[in-house]
This record gives sequence, structure tokens and C-alpha cells, in this order.
Amino acid sequence: MNQPRQYRRSVLLIDPQFQLKYTGLVVALGAIISIICAYFIYRAYNENTQLLELSEAVGAEISRRESTTIVTVVVAFVVLEIVALGFWGILVTHRIAGPIFIISRYVRILKDGSYPDMRPLRDGDEMKSFFDLFAAMVDNFKTKDKEELAAMEEAISKLGDAAPEGLKTARDRKIRMLGEVK
Repeated sequence: MNQPRQYRRSVLLIDPQFQLKYTGLVVALGAIISIICAYFIYRAYNENTQLLELSEAVGAEISRRESTTIVTVVVAFVVLEIVALGFWGILVTHRIAGPIFIISRYVRILKDGSYPDMRPLRDGDEMKSFFDLFAAMVDNFKTKDKEELAAMEEAISKLGDAAPEGLKTARDRKIRMLGEVK
């Protein structure tokens, strides 16, 4: 039996404006929180260093080395966090931007007078309930158009040559719309 085809897009930034905006907000928030935490860690370190009653020369050397190490570790942590949050933000927004992109494409096809070749969303995509509702709406429109086409065909066959040209034109338009799947 045929398995449903899995759809995968290789482009991660489907809607760069949307995805980068929200990823930037997540990264900025993470960076701010990290910098605030780093400030308090560094301040506590300095207070502890001052409490140590070491000789001035030894204390200054230990303090300088430890300060450099702490600053390096904190900066590395902040950079790693920013990169991780940025990557995570792009992945999460991709799961939202993808369905929006597909639904927008389908709306354009409908606007142009054809029915789209509907396919399911990928595993892990968000907005599945909205997409299912949208797909049901398209199927409902298609069913109604088929019923209208059948009624037009019946009227034209009954009227024969007396059938108005407008009716024939509307029938031909419905045939094209139902026959063109994009």
C-alpha cells in the first residue's frame, strides 16, 4: 500500500522577517538575563576576593588570574547561549512560518481561480487544526462547485441551443477551475 509522502523543505528561513524578529527577541532576552546573572556572579566573586586576607602581592595575582578566568567563562557561556537560543528560535519559528507560507500559497491559487493540490502539513508543524479547517473549507467549496457544475450541465442539456451563452461561459469557467489543480 502507498505510504503518504513526507514533505520536507530544505529552506530554514521561510519568512525571514517573521522568523528573525522573534528569534532576535528570544536571543536578546536570553542575553540580557545572562548578562544580569554574570554581573551578580562577578560582584559576588569580587566581594569574596576582598574578604580573603592574603598578602597584597599574592592576592592581586590570584585576583587578576581568577578575574580573567571568570570573565572568559561568562563571555563564552553568553555566546554559547545566544547561538543556542538563535538556532532554537529559527527552528521553532520555522514550524510556524512553514504552514503560514503554504496556506498563503493556497489562498493565492484560490484567488487566481483554481483549486490547490492540498497536501498535509509536515510532522511537527504548528497550526494543524487551523490548516485542517482551511482544507475542509476548500473541499467544501470544491464540492459545491461540482454540484453547481452538474446543475449547469443539466440545464444546458435541457435547454439545448436555447441555453444562454452566460450559462455556458460559467460552466466552462467551473470546468477549468475544477480541472486545474495547482
